Amino acid sequence: MRQFNVEIFKRDFSFVSHTNVSNVSYAEDYLSPVTNEITVLNCEASKGDYIRIQDAEDDFFGIITAVSSRDTKTMTIQYGSFLSIFDTDLLFDTDLQGTADLETVLKNLITNMFISNPDTAQNIPGLSVETVSSTTGWGFNLKSDTEGKHHCIINFYNVLIARALEKYSVVITVTPDVQNKAIVLTIGAIQESPKVIEADLPNIVVKNVVIKETDKDVNKLTVYNTENYTDVRTYYRHSDDTYSIVNTDRITPVVQEIHGVAPAQDGTFENAADSDAANVFGGISYNNLIELTVTNGDTLVKPYALDIGQVVNIISKGNVYTSILTGKAVSDSTQLTFGTIRLDLTKIIKRRYGGKWQ
Repeated sequence: MRQFNVEIFKRDFSFVSHTNVSNVSYAEDYLSPVTNEITVLNCEASKGDYIRIQDAEDDFFGIITAVSSRDTKTMTIQYGSFLSIFDTDLLFDTDLQGTADLETVLKNLITNMFISNPDTAQNIPGLSVETVSSTTGWGFNLKSDTEGKHHCIINFYNVLIARALEKYSVVITVTPDVQNKAIVLTIGAIQESPKVIEADLPNIVVKNVVIKETDKDVNKLTVYNTENYTDVRTYYRHSDDTYSIVNTDRITPVVQEIHGVAPAQDGTFENAADSDAANVFGGISYNNLIELTVTNGDTLVKPYALDIGQVVNIISKGNVYTSILTGKAVSDSTQLTFGTIRLDLTKIIKRRYGGKWQ
C-alpha cells in the first residue's frame, strides 16, 4: 500500500498542516484541467492554500479549491493544478503573434499579471519564470475585438497556455521549492529526445488508440488581399508535414480554406499572408488520443518519470504514432494520456468555448 505525504501551505509558504494518506487518486489534464479530491483526517486547510501530495515516485503540487467536513474525524479537500491560477482573462496584443517568441510572450504575461502587478494583492509570492526554448513564427489566428485595432480579451489558459502545448509543444512546468519559499515556472519544449513505448507488450494493462483522420485537416490555404482581392497567395501542405507556396509533393484529397488579410501598417501583403499561413500550418499536430495504463512502478514505461509535454513514439500493431503526453491519472495504476483529442463531451465544450477562439 502506497503512503502519501500531504502538506498544506499558505501562499507565502508558511506551513499549515501535515498528514499521511494511503491510496491517493489524482489526475492532471493539461488541455482540460480537472478538479481532484482527497479525504484526510481533520486538519487546517482553506480555499486558496497550496497542497503538495508526494511519495517516492509521484509529486503533485496544486491549489485547494474547496474544503468540506465529512464527519467529526475526516474532511474532503478539493484541489487542482497550480496552473489553474492562470485560468483568467487578460488583454492580449494580437501583434505579438509571430514577432516575439512564444515562450517570452508567455513569460512576460505571467510576470506582468502575477509577479510585478501594480495590484500587489494579485502577485504570487516567490514566483519566478524562466524559458528554455524559443518558438518563432507562431500564431493562433487571434483577431482584434475592434476592427483596425490590435487587442482582444481572451482566457489566458484556454487560448494561450493550452494551445501552446497543442500546437508548438510548449509547456509550463511547475517546480515548487518549499525550503526557499519559491515556485519556479519553466516555459519551453521538453528537451529530451522522444521516448519509445511499445503499446502491445504485456506491461500495458489497458490500451486505447484513437487516430484522427488526416483528410479532415486543411492542406491547402488560399489567401486574398482584402484591399483589392486581386493579389492572392496559395500555400500547400506537403507529405513531410511542412508547407510552402510550391505546388509539389502535396497531401490529397484537397481540404481547402480561403482567408482574406490586409497588409499590416508598414508591411506587405506577402508578410501578412505568410503570418496567416503560419497560424494554419505552423507547429506540429498531435491529432490523436492514446491512453495507456501501466502499473505505478512499471520499469519499461516509467510513468513516474514522464513529464507533461514529453514527445513519444508509440508502436501499436506495427504502426508508429508520434504523440505528446498531455495528461496523467494516478491511483492503483497510472493512466497516461497522449495527444490533443478529447472524447469527453464536457472537455470538448470547455476547450472550444472556454476562451475567445477565433
